[in-house]
Amino acid sequence: MKEGFTMQEIEQFGKTHKMSILLSAVFLVSAICNMLFWDSLSIWLVALGAIGGLCFPDPIARFLTRTASFIGKQERTVRLIFAGVAIAVAIVFPPLHFLTAGLIAGIALKANMGQLNPKAPAEPPMKRPPEDKQDGENK
Repeated sequence: MKEGFTMQEIEQFGKTHKMSILLSAVFLVSAICNMLFWDSLSIWLVALGAIGGLCFPDPIARFLTRTASFIGKQERTVRLIFAGVAIAVAIVFPPLHFLTAGLIAGIALKANMGQLNPKAPAEPPMKRPPEDKQDGENK
C-alpha cells in the first residue's frame, strides 16, 4: 500500500487544476474574512444571487462569459493584476464573491432543471415532416 503522494503527482494535479485551486483559495480567504468582519450578509447575497440567476439566466450568463473571455484574452501580467484585485475584494468585501457564487449557482440550477424533473421530456418533441402534396391532388 502506498502512503501519501509523490511530488510529481502533486505537481501534475496543480497543473491540471489551476483554476479550481485558485478559486478555492479565493473563496477560502473570502470565507475567513467574512467570519471575522461580516455577519450574515453573505448568506443573503448568495440567496439573492441564486434567485437572480434563476430569473435572469441568459443576461447574467452572457455577462459572466464576456467578462471571463475578456480576462482570458489579456496578457499574463494583466491577468495577474485581475487575480490580485479578486483577492483584495475577497479580503475587503467578501459578500461580493458570495453574490457571484449565488448567481452562478442559480444559472446552473436553471440549466439543469430538465435533468432534475423526471417528468420533463428528455428531448424536445419532433416536428412532423411536411406532407408531399402534388398539384391538383386533394386529400
